[in-house]
Amino acid sequence: ESQWSIWFDVEPRDGVDNQSLALIREIFQYGCSYNDIMRAECRKVEAGTFPARFPDEAPFSNNFWHDGEYLRVPCDRSGIVCVDSDQAWAHEQASKHADSVEESESNTDPLLSNSSRQPFADSSTPEGTLFPGINNGGGGMSTDKTQAPRDSCSDYEIRFLCESTGK
Repeated sequence: ESQWSIWFDVEPRDGVDNQSLALIREIFQYGCSYNDIMRAECRKVEAGTFPARFPDEAPFSNNFWHDGEYLRVPCDRSGIVCVDSDQAWAHEQASKHADSVEESESNTDPLLSNSSRQPFADSSTPEGTLFPGINNGGGGMSTDKTQAPRDSCSDYEIRFLCESTGK
């Protein structure tokens, strides 16, 4: 039988909102093993505290982008991690990607099209992180250029669905 954990919230510190499974285990003595975690769900802390004020903030999973924020760990069974210093870089990459998509879509010559190129195939990721493509099927980043990049992360919380009971 499976059971959801409580919502875990480790307070952000020094520009990092770290809700990693390792830290949650250390702080909360959470006992479900990594292999027994079937699913994770995340949400902004405010959405859980004030659900009437945040009706559209349903829990999400496996997204590298949420509400205009790039997540270094995308809310999966490893946890969720958002780093303030990643935000400007991520929005810059999103803008570059949007520009290249617009350019290739306006190009009618299929021989000159860049459509086979992987989005964000850029090795200059912050602190060596792997940057996935925006169109990852799990919740992309808006390429609206009027959206201002965020300079800090929201405070997220996470819960896990554990395969074993009583955890």
